Formats: sequence, structure tokens, C-alpha cells
Amino acid sequence: MKKSEIISSLVIGLIGLALGAIALAANSTAAKWILGILAVIIIIIAILWVLINSKAGIDIIAKGIVKIIKKSKEKPLSEKERAAMARKRDILFDSQRPTASDYGYTDFNPIMTSSISSTDEYLGRLRTLDGSSFTWERTGSLSVTEHCGVRNVIIDSYQLYLNGVKFKTIYICPYGHNHSYAPEGMMLVKEEKEE
Repeated sequence: MKKSEIISSLVIGLIGLALGAIALAANSTAAKWILGILAVIIIIIAILWVLINSKAGIDIIAKGIVKIIKKSKEKPLSEKERAAMARKRDILFDSQRPTASDYGYTDFNPIMTSSISSTDEYLGRLRTLDGSSFTWERTGSLSVTEHCGVRNVIIDSYQLYLNGVKFKTIYICPYGHNHSYAPEGMMLVKEEKEE
């Protein structure tokens, strides 16, 4: 950090402290609040100026962000939470009606998969009845308040394309289990095993 940047941040900090002192001495409550808030903002700006303009400051900010992300990912689920998630998956999976004509075509009777990656695997195996494969695009998500007794269920909509032309929209819930059902008018091919 350059000497001029250090001096600038010190001056900004001193201005903030001076405003804080003026706020304390002010007679009016409104003036105290306004000047006090300005003083805090200016002091924060001075601190951020130092942190952003110094290599050590950037390292501190980066390490802090990484630490927050790691902590948020580190919290393991309790046995109770895992059991509740498993029950929800079972309920969602068992609520499917794969023989119904609306299976996969409505958010009321979505296709169940176990994750986003299993959704991609499922879509990769989905074919027309004559064996033609699809390309697809995820077009959005619906947050269903309650689905078969399970609250706040996310259901994704996918646009299927056949030879680059829009074919059908299907709905998939990636919070159930994998299975081998296809919507009416389509079929699933077996998984190709890598050798």
C-alpha cells in the first residue's frame, strides 16, 4: 500500500472520528443520530479502503469468505434430519402415478429422480417410441407448497427437442428415487455400461 493511500485512509478515519465526537456533543437527538450514522459509515469506508488496497487486506477478505463457505458446507445433517429427508424421498417416490396419462407432463405427477445428475442421466436415456433421442433445456423450477403431504417441493420443467424442434415439456422432481418409468408416448433405453 502506497504512503499516499495510507495517509488518505487515516484522514478519512479521522474525519469519521471527528464526526462521531460532534455527534456526541450535539444538542438535538436527530443531529446525534444523523452525525453518528455518518461517522460510522465514514469509519467503515476508511477500514475497507485499507483492506481493499493492501495485499494483506485482500488476503483477509478472501480467507474470510472461504471460511464462511466451508462452515456452511461442513454442518453435517443429524440422524433425525437424514431420516426426515429419506421419508420425504420415499413419500414423493411412492406418490407417483406412472401409468397415468399425465405422468411427467404435469407438476402434479412429475417424474422422480434422485438428483440433478440422475435427471441428466434419465433424460439421456429417454427416447421416442421409434428410438429417437432428445436434446433438452431446463426451462425453470416450480416451488410447490405441498405435494403429496411433503412441503416445499421443487419441480423442474424441461423442454424436450427432437431434431432441434420443440417436442414436449416434461416435469421432473429430483428429490425422489431413480426408476424406469417413461411418460406416455416415450420409452427409456437401458443404461450403457462403460467398459
